[in-house]
Amino acid sequence: MAIIRRWIHKNVGFEDDGRTKDCMIIYDYVKLMNGEDLKIGVQEYQVLGFMMTSLHNLAVRNDVPIFTMIQLNRDGIDKETADVVAGSDRVMWLTTNFSIFKPKSDEELQASDPDEGTHKLVIIKHR
Repeated sequence: MAIIRRWIHKNVGFEDDGRTKDCMIIYDYVKLMNGEDLKIGVQEYQVLGFMMTSLHNLAVRNDVPIFTMIQLNRDGIDKETADVVAGSDRVMWLTTNFSIFKPKSDEELQASDPDEGTHKLVIIKHR
């Protein structure tokens, strides 16, 4: 988070009224950086939850959008629901939009025009 805050202050800057100038933060992707927290008895889902809360607070405090990628669990291969989020329910609690970007099935490819691409974006949650 410190790197993002520093980038906002040094590179993006602020308007005269104190608001952050227009920018978008792309955070690829939310995962554990090291296992130190796990060694002291904190569960992985808790660490991911703390990270999501920190990102959310940073976005609110600076009034900037954050585009974040996360890993899906194995169910993400076949299912297209919020259950496929790996790691933490808090990811879903704090998200404004949750979409899955995945390859189209063979049936979908046959039914669509080649100009429509080989992947699809499935919107699961939006506000």
